[in-house]
Amino acid sequence: MNHSLKTFLFRDLHTPLSTLAGAGLLIMASSRLAFGLVTGIALLWVYDITVTILFFTQPIYPNIGKKAILILLTSFLGSCYLLLLWFFSPLLAMETGYVILLVPCYCIGSSTFSRINLGQAKFEKLLFNTSLEAGSLGILIVAFALIREPIGFMSLSVPGGPLGIIEVFPVFEGNSFLPIRVIGSSAGAFLLLGYGAALFRNIKKSNS
Repeated sequence: MNHSLKTFLFRDLHTPLSTLAGAGLLIMASSRLAFGLVTGIALLWVYDITVTILFFTQPIYPNIGKKAILILLTSFLGSCYLLLLWFFSPLLAMETGYVILLVPCYCIGSSTFSRINLGQAKFEKLLFNTSLEAGSLGILIVAFALIREPIGFMSLSVPGGPLGIIEVFPVFEGNSFLPIRVIGSSAGAFLLLGYGAALFRNIKKSNS
């Protein structure tokens, strides 16, 4: 089994939540399901296109300033994704713009690009590893959104529509349910993160 699949989700160095940017993405992008889906696609977009460009341009890739080039490349790809999202839905692009611009930061802070050897690794293997890391965080974001949005907003949303998102079922506006919306805020995300970490630790301990 691939080592990436066996790492401890909340602790190891090569996991989605090992960087501050990864935790920030999880907390901010999981408030609505629509935001989580957009962010998950952005992660795959930046990761996979970055590794593709790096692999096929390695004959002309300079030995000096690799980190600076990686910063420029990931930032450019993140901006391109945001521009394409703007054409699709300007309101959704405005609502998720800050989160999407954090994706290059997460990519740069990841250990994946510092560990890969472009000269020896196969392209399919590189693409699988980057997709695995980006996809695992994307799945986490969507999973948290599926919990936070129904409890906090009494609805589920998908990208699209004149307001940027389309709600699958109407929002319940009863004032008596307003206190439960704390789960849709950052505090609720920290609570879910703590519960998830404890649950994962217990499962890992029982299987060891």
